[in-house]
Amino acid sequence: VYAKSIPFPFDGFTTERGNAATDCAMFTRELFLGRVDREWITARQSRERNRVVEVLDSCWGALDGAGAVRLLPAHPTVRAVIEGIDARLDADDGDASLCLGAVARELCLPPYGCNIAATGLVLALYVAPRRDTLEVRRHGEATGIERWLQDALPRRFLELSVLDTTEIVRVSEKTVGEWARLLNAWEIEATHAGKVEYWQKALVLRRRLPVPQVL
Repeated sequence: VYAKSIPFPFDGFTTERGNAATDCAMFTRELFLGRVDREWITARQSRERNRVVEVLDSCWGALDGAGAVRLLPAHPTVRAVIEGIDARLDADDGDASLCLGAVARELCLPPYGCNIAATGLVLALYVAPRRDTLEVRRHGEATGIERWLQDALPRRFLELSVLDTTEIVRVSEKTVGEWARLLNAWEIEATHAGKVEYWQKALVLRRRLPVPQVL
């Protein structure tokens, strides 16, 4: 049934007092925020360090030699999931959106068989190295990842009800480029009247292209 099961050797989930769920939630949150690297791992206490290294590095091969999160993990099944999400977001010339709730449910079903903790790590693993090229939208409105996490991961596990109302969208280089040029021109404009004019241009551009989260 689970022909492509994703391994999840996270020590402590077999006991009630292992703090595994708390640690996993923290790893998931920090991945979404783009903070996980070799320096961050080294600063963890030994229990946390052993757990994150065992799953992300030793098993999934998600960290490169410098400790940064790879775009594509080494584990073939995890890599295939990441590549599948990439392919769906690249459909329709890069204008496609993807509901995180749908992806989470797919990961829990056959052939993968993830639990909700592992699902959170996989989703965060996808977002971590792509933060600057992805936009998170809730109920169709762009939102910052930090703010979104307050609802999506309030305690130890991701809330599926929040994921069902959340989409990720690839931000094209064209979108970032247009906004970057406008903001740069506004920044160097010396006159008040000129700055007001650029504000008006920004309002027009926003109706056509939402402001990229990275800006």
